[in-house]
Amino acid sequence: ESRSMMLKFGAEALRVGRTLGHNIPSPMKGFTLDDIEQAAWEGNAELEATFSGPPPAVAGYPSLYQDIMKGRKTEIDYLNGMVATKGKAMGLPTPYSDAAVTVIKGVESGEFSVGIDNVKRVNQIASART
Repeated sequence: ESRSMMLKFGAEALRVGRTLGHNIPSPMKGFTLDDIEQAAWEGNAELEATFSGPPPAVAGYPSLYQDIMKGRKTEIDYLNGMVATKGKAMGLPTPYSDAAVTVIKGVESGEFSVGIDNVKRVNQIASART
């Protein structure tokens, strides 16, 4: 579920960036940006197969998680929030970025607790907006 959601985050950012006129190289060797967008919304077995198996081991924690755990304001407005804001200004839907902002702001305010349930929450909110 989280891998599918990450692909959707990436596809939204790619769509917004491309619409803004940015020249974005494909972040996935052997796949075009169109392949990535198609995989996010319609599926692409070949691309999705690259995500099989356990995720790679990474030392440490992402900065957003560190901010939350230390009770600091996160940089969500400058990450998914930027994608959502720019997308909205151009009339592009960004349901997953919108939902991520909603959930992270909810965690910051104490409305939602930190936990894996937030992955489902983002998916539920985003699905309701698509």
